[in-house]
This record gives sequence, structure tokens and C-alpha cells, in this order.
Amino acid sequence: MARILLQDLKNHLNQEVLIQGWVQEVRNLSKIKFIILRDRSGTMQTLALKADTDPISFEVINTVTQESVVEIQGIPKENKESKWGIEVVIKTITVISPAGVPLPIDNSDKGQTVIDKRLDHRFLDTRN
Repeated sequence: MARILLQDLKNHLNQEVLIQGWVQEVRNLSKIKFIILRDRSGTMQTLALKADTDPISFEVINTVTQESVVEIQGIPKENKESKWGIEVVIKTITVISPAGVPLPIDNSDKGQTVIDKRLDHRFLDTRN
């Protein structure tokens, strides 16, 4: 199966796809897990439902850290509630390269890192 860029998912709705990218954020709500995935074309929300996701993959999501590289097989579905309008329902997930160390700054929108630290690590701060 050929890899699809996140920006092209709208052309593959309801078809099984293979996507790869960096984990930007993980949210765990016990029976539902969200991963915000980033590749060179943008970001996208992926969703793991306990009923639809491979049980081993569902547990792997608990160990995925920010900036790990993952490969996801899933089905893009239209979702008006998602800020992207589309989300990928995960069937399987494979960690290609786990992130070894946490980032020195919080580069999420919610991050409140002091300016001196942000300037020391500006290459991380400006990439997102």
C-alpha cells in the first residue's frame, strides 16, 4: 500500500490508507484515543476506537511519545466536529522511531515556556 500525504486524505475518504508522520500530541480518553499527526504537508487528527482498532495497536498508543515517528493504517472519515473536517480512524499503528528524550520546550499551542529557553531552542520553536 502506498503512503498518502495528509493533505491528500480528502481524495481517499472511506478507503483504507497508509499515513506516516510525527506525533504532535496524544490524548487518551480510555476507550477513545486521539493522535495529532504531522507530516510535510500539514497536520491531521487520528482516532483510535477500542472497537475498531487492533488491540495491540490500541495499547501501543499508550507508549507513544511526542515527536515519535509512526505509521498508521486507517480509514479517513468526514467529521464536521474536527477542525480539519476529516479524521482518520486507526486500524493499526506501528512506531517506526520512538522519540528518546522529551523536547526541551513545549511547542504546543498550550505551552508556556520562558522566553530565554525558547530563544535557546528557537530551531524547535519556529518549526511549528
